[in-house]
Amino acid sequence: MDQQYRDFFDRQVELVLRRLPPRIRRLMREVPLHVDDRPPKEEQLKAGSDIICGQFCGVPFTDRSIADTAVQAPSYVIIFREGISTLSRAIARAKSPEKPEMYFRGALLAQIRITILHEYAHLHGIGERELEKLGYG
Repeated sequence: MDQQYRDFFDRQVELVLRRLPPRIRRLMREVPLHVDDRPPKEEQLKAGSDIICGQFCGVPFTDRSIADTAVQAPSYVIIFREGISTLSRAIARAKSPEKPEMYFRGALLAQIRITILHEYAHLHGIGERELEKLGYG
């Protein structure tokens, strides 16, 4: 992935973030969002896929306790440029096999938003099944 595409992708992330509701943006100040090209190979192997769009790292609010005395590493969310881009290209091709480029940016913006909301939902203890039902799978 070249730097020009990274810059383009990151500008799309910034656009999505500006459009999120203020409550979600406030939450993101406490649990930061990171953007990377791809997850480590071991994560891809564990997931059984090389298309991974995002990951929540940390302890969900539903599993935290004030009784826990161990110091926990801070939680964060990470989204992956390659997984989101690959999925967005497939969506754009499905929508218009002849001119997928017309739909790519819209698909990319939608997938970035879905991925961010999906991963922050894990912070609140919402699992994969519930996210699928809500359309954020």
